[in-house]
Amino acid sequence: MNKLTIALLCMLALCTTLSAEPLIRSITIEGVSSEETARIQQNLPVSEGDQFTRAVTAQIIRTLYNTDMFRDVSVTPEEGDEGVDLRITLEPNLYCDIFEIEGNDEFSTRQIRDSITISRGVLLTDQLLHENKRILQNMYAERGFNNAEIDFDLQESSVDGYAIVIIRIDEGERVYVDDIIFEGNEVFRNRRLRRRLQETKRRHIFSRGTFKEEDFQDDLQEVVTYYQNRGYLDARISEYEITTPDDENALVITITVDEGPRYYAGNFFFDGNTVFEDEQLARAVALSQGDAFSQEEFEKSTMQVGDMYRNDGYLYAQIQPELVYRDDTIDVIYSFREGQPAVVGKVRITGNSKTREQVIRRNLRIYPGEVYSQSAIQRSIRELHQLQYFKDIRPDIIPRSEESNIVDIEFKVIEKDNLGQFSAGVTYSGDGGFGGNASVSIPNFRGAGEQLDVEFQRLQERVLVSGGFQRPWIFDRPINFTGRVYWEKADYASERFQMYNYERIAAESGLGRRLTWPDDYWSGSFRYLIGHDRYNRDYTLTEDRLGVNIVSEGTLSRLFLRLGRDDKDRPTFPTQGSAFGVSAFLGGLGGDYNYLKTTFDYEWYMPLFWKFTLGTSGKVGTINPLYGSTPDLGHNDLFRVGGVYYDGVIRGYSESDFQENLAMATMSGQISFPIVDQTFYVAGFIDGGNSFSDLDEFGNDFYMGTGFGFRLMLPMVGLIGFDFAVPLNDKNAFGFEKDGPGDWTSHFIMNKDF
Repeated sequence: MNKLTIALLCMLALCTTLSAEPLIRSITIEGVSSEETARIQQNLPVSEGDQFTRAVTAQIIRTLYNTDMFRDVSVTPEEGDEGVDLRITLEPNLYCDIFEIEGNDEFSTRQIRDSITISRGVLLTDQLLHENKRILQNMYAERGFNNAEIDFDLQESSVDGYAIVIIRIDEGERVYVDDIIFEGNEVFRNRRLRRRLQETKRRHIFSRGTFKEEDFQDDLQEVVTYYQNRGYLDARISEYEITTPDDENALVITITVDEGPRYYAGNFFFDGNTVFEDEQLARAVALSQGDAFSQEEFEKSTMQVGDMYRNDGYLYAQIQPELVYRDDTIDVIYSFREGQPAVVGKVRITGNSKTREQVIRRNLRIYPGEVYSQSAIQRSIRELHQLQYFKDIRPDIIPRSEESNIVDIEFKVIEKDNLGQFSAGVTYSGDGGFGGNASVSIPNFRGAGEQLDVEFQRLQERVLVSGGFQRPWIFDRPINFTGRVYWEKADYASERFQMYNYERIAAESGLGRRLTWPDDYWSGSFRYLIGHDRYNRDYTLTEDRLGVNIVSEGTLSRLFLRLGRDDKDRPTFPTQGSAFGVSAFLGGLGGDYNYLKTTFDYEWYMPLFWKFTLGTSGKVGTINPLYGSTPDLGHNDLFRVGGVYYDGVIRGYSESDFQENLAMATMSGQISFPIVDQTFYVAGFIDGGNSFSDLDEFGNDFYMGTGFGFRLMLPMVGLIGFDFAVPLNDKNAFGFEKDGPGDWTSHFIMNKDF
């Protein structure tokens, strides 16, 4: 038999097989309306006249289930002489008419309604009911009701195609962690290991002892990480057991630890490096020879070595660490494939709907054509944050191709909602009473980085009306121009609460710029003020006490100079960095005044543990004659401390508790914590300070106050907060008796950090 004959026989057999498959004679759909029947038939994978195979039934069922319209689908084929009749029986999913909740005590009906996705008119699919059951189970598990049972009962509604949903909840008893026991641990005690469990806690006065499986697994990893960061790299949780020996709702968790040996850091070797010498790379290693080998410090070392290459442009440098074990000692060999440095191609900016692109570009520290630098990227992000226009800045590095060493960089900015701010409200101080304020501020006027503001303040005894304009760049150079006019009037209580009033009308303008030496975190500025002051009161006592001449009324011609450095990571709520500066007011360039008022101030921040930040600040100032032996100045030019608004902050005291003086010194320390990052912070603080007739008196009668407070950043309003503080001294600076320690004072704060 030749090959052609064999092929013909195979084709004949195939045709015979195909002709043996019956045809679909009819398709009948039951359980839905005639309108729905026509629509369903159009979407079926088969139609009348098609061949019927074993796969047709499964195809129909799968297609109809995927529509989410049906709770149940069945297909019955009935074979006859002339073909197959298909009968499709459907049970449609119902729509929600109303739903009721039964058995809920821990959560209110409204809380449950707001949490689930079931509402009137929603199609009640099995998936929807399952998802909502999971939502409610998670809600109850958060409160410790791990055994809560949730059931959905669909009852007939008077509306065709709709159902009444009854959500029945059996909350059960609250489950709690009664005890946590560690076994196999010889190095660390149970108490120390229990502290590593961040979410799984025993029940006590400050904890419900809620148990959640997902959080528990994360906590077990925290225990392992704790061991690994102290040299026990082989540590693991060999097993754990959860039992209820005494009460079915009281969990006892037994965790068995396999600690393993402790390892120590040995030698560090570098292979394949040509860009950096071994000694340079060794300085980037956080581990020291002989120390316990910490996994965290090892990963930090690898990151810092990589940063050295990335900062020099070697974006694609491959660094492969190898651990070599010598008994209980681990040597590390870093192998390098350095490659070629990456070069910046295009720098793109996206997401800026208001801020002009040139405003963003002039604050970048990385440019096209330059060798890539990771530190330049980080510095660019820092500078953009300093503008306070953006919620977030996200850099993206986009390689041109695998063969090219050119990379494009895209900065995606997310602008803040409060690009314009209006605020109005009241202020309150425990001693000074209520005040009011209203202001309009546009910190990114015209999207050009300019600032325009108009302000009215009444802070206890002081009224201020001002308007100002600031432009950060002029003549296409980073020269900052400022201009302001204002009128100020105040009625103060001072020196045994004798009253006086003060009025000033003035205009001020100036320039400032960032410096490039010693580094570009330095800046300098000057402003010139011309105005007229008037004081209405006899200041003989103050003049005799301080040896000064108080100008009752006169023309003030004053120059302000400042030199400072600021490398804080953020302008508000910084977590690291510092700022310090020296300022001088020279009152005596013509006019009726003669004084030199100098101050030194500083801020310093560092991260502690978790999200806590330590911050300290201080200020020292003194007043001297600009020429001659006796300064001529206004009463308002003297230093005032106390409260939160004037020259020196000492919370726990009011703005009128301290005498005006020729010198001052204050300092503060606080620990802050973000509830919502860059939005809501709480802090505890301690302040100290006083005013003096001379800095030689510094340290005498240093008044302290301590307390707590919060800050909240509100869109269209800005930064607001309250501080509550208690004085730690029982006399004020005048020697008058106060109520003593425990006499709390509240301070309302606007647009001012801790």
